[in-house]
Amino acid sequence: MCRLRRRPDPSLLQGKVGSAARRERRHLQKQIEEDLQRESSLRVRSSKADLKAQPYGQSKTVYSLSQGDTVLVLLQTPNWYRVQTADGQQGWIYRLLLEHVQ
Repeated sequence: MCRLRRRPDPSLLQGKVGSAARRERRHLQKQIEEDLQRESSLRVRSSKADLKAQPYGQSKTVYSLSQGDTVLVLLQTPNWYRVQTADGQQGWIYRLLLEHVQ
């Protein structure tokens, strides 16, 4: 008696591999987003810091921050950061007024 072996359906295998790959991709994406969030989060190091409308000292102040407030960096130039506060305020802040969150 000759037994025929049935080959596995490749589409079933692809479904399992594809599902695992999607889970891994989502996990890595979340990890990258968390790392970027940490990297782009800065804290006010001075007792007071003003958010400016434009990236220069004489620009209009649009919001004031206190020491320890954290901001999210949206853009950066050599001396200024465009940031967003936890409550959604956006503006420019001189880079030396901020430090990385540990």
